[in-house]
Amino acid sequence: MKIKLLSTVLSLLFVSNIVYGIQVSGPIVDSEWLANNLAQVTVLDIRKKDDKFSSTGTCGGKIGHINGALFLKWGKVRGTRKVAGQDVKKLIPPKGYFEDLLRGFGVNNDGAIVLTSDGTSSKYSTFATRMYWQLKYYGHDNVAILDGGNAQWVADGKALNCEKTSAPQKGNFSVGEVREKLLATPQEVAQAVKSGGITLIDGRTQDYYLGTKQKSYVYAKGHISGAKNYPHPQWFAAKGPATFLSAHQMAMTMKEIGIDAHAPAITYCDSGHLSTGVWFVMYELLGNKDASLFDGSMHQWTLDKNNPTTAGIME
Repeated sequence: MKIKLLSTVLSLLFVSNIVYGIQVSGPIVDSEWLANNLAQVTVLDIRKKDDKFSSTGTCGGKIGHINGALFLKWGKVRGTRKVAGQDVKKLIPPKGYFEDLLRGFGVNNDGAIVLTSDGTSSKYSTFATRMYWQLKYYGHDNVAILDGGNAQWVADGKALNCEKTSAPQKGNFSVGEVREKLLATPQEVAQAVKSGGITLIDGRTQDYYLGTKQKSYVYAKGHISGAKNYPHPQWFAAKGPATFLSAHQMAMTMKEIGIDAHAPAITYCDSGHLSTGVWFVMYELLGNKDASLFDGSMHQWTLDKNNPTTAGIME
């Protein structure tokens, strides 16, 4: 009788955990919220190498991470896909790959995910916004970004763990309803260039926008013709950990450079990395549900030499 009763209780607890599992408090969480809910979320720490931590840590030169966080190598977030007969680099991976990736981190369909990164600069913080966009595109809403990443965690006096996190049991994550509206196609970008109505926003720094610098996988200097420049360092605090500015501050900054924060927009950069930060600001923090990302960005755009680009001038 006792065994049967215990089994019933455990079953009820299991069901309760699924139905009433923790939900993130918003698109951004702070270190206090994460510390209080650490046992109930999957923390994915996205960086290029697992042997580097460029913030002030306490691990004697070794990697330091938030307790229980799992290392997600940046190179595994995206991949090369064939589009219209061309190999396009650094795109969102196929559904099956993405499901396997998340299951390997123990993520379940109802699971809460918090994304973190080095947090010392806007470049690294947008590792998290990139993964966030992919999760949203594939229908997973229970996800948030740790504001300021690991750098803010340390600044708030919270300890780092220097031991490698044990691999979790495999999860049952599956892709939900794909949100095609979040992904802008090259045809939609071309239409925006031709007839306007949708603001193109370049999230790179001014040197890349103007064409004085150029990535090796981008085949023309400058920017997509007609695009406005809203560089990634402008969305974050100028000093200390890269925490997001307030929604009001960002809306005012966008207004000053001629961008309507609430009008339809397509964001892009060199490879669809930095520009996910602009998308995140507009879509999640400013509530603009008409903001989308051109995933292939300048790389895909310049594969076709007939696509218009402009260099040397601010538009």
